[in-house]
Amino acid sequence: MARCASDACGRWRPDVLIGHFGLTIDDRWFCSQACVERMLRLRLSDVPAPAAPPTMPGPPQLRLGALLRHHGTLSADQLHHALEQQRTSGLKLGAQAKALFGLDGSLILKALAAQAGARYLMAIDPLTVREAPGGLSRAAILALGLIPFSQPDERRFVRVASKAPVRWDAVKALRRIADWNPELYLVEDETWNQLLDHYGIAVAAPARNPNTVRANGMLVRDQHEAVTRIANIAAESRRAHLADAHWDPYTMVRVHGQRTVQDVLFSRTGSEEASWQAANTSR
Repeated sequence: MARCASDACGRWRPDVLIGHFGLTIDDRWFCSQACVERMLRLRLSDVPAPAAPPTMPGPPQLRLGALLRHHGTLSADQLHHALEQQRTSGLKLGAQAKALFGLDGSLILKALAAQAGARYLMAIDPLTVREAPGGLSRAAILALGLIPFSQPDERRFVRVASKAPVRWDAVKALRRIADWNPELYLVEDETWNQLLDHYGIAVAAPARNPNTVRANGMLVRDQHEAVTRIANIAAESRRAHLADAHWDPYTMVRVHGQRTVQDVLFSRTGSEEASWQAANTSR
């Protein structure tokens, strides 16, 4: 006999009925969808409060201005002038220096990559991502700030494009949710937006292979709606495995069903601004 894994239930059912009754989540049997939802509420509530995201692993970063000076890209006077203008313009320092002095974007990107401890790409064909490598949804990409542009290899390495500054907490979340080893490449904002515009355009939803990860995630309003949606997905499959990841201010749960994989994403703060950012493209 099997017993419901919900602490508040403990209902027993004969083994012979398990295949026709209840749901199995992470190899634990639950007698009903209500018990699954109770488990999910506890699981998703047991998440640390959002904290300030780390900028990069390892030693403290050098400031971008110091790196531009070190690389000989800007003189001391030019850097001072760019910083002064930045106070009123609101531009990032690299964009401000580029506007003032016509700097080559590759020089700024090189400095940003050195600051982040990452590689960089000045150009990439946006059609590289038309088949949605990695199968992320648009909402997940916007929340993470990361775009896969290669399929995972045999060692689970995936090349991923990011704008500056790098969100290392998002990189860690992607590693957890997808079981990947992300290889990070900084790209210019315009390049990143082009990749986003082309990501998955060649993949028609009905034609996707049902045995692979699919770009069919969704952004829901809050934890309550996330619990309902995850439980519904699991109920459709009857047997599922869950992987969850958390980065400020988001939580994403990947639901591995018997034939599909779906992502559910929500903002833990309930912030309308965060939801807007994950559902729209900022230009």
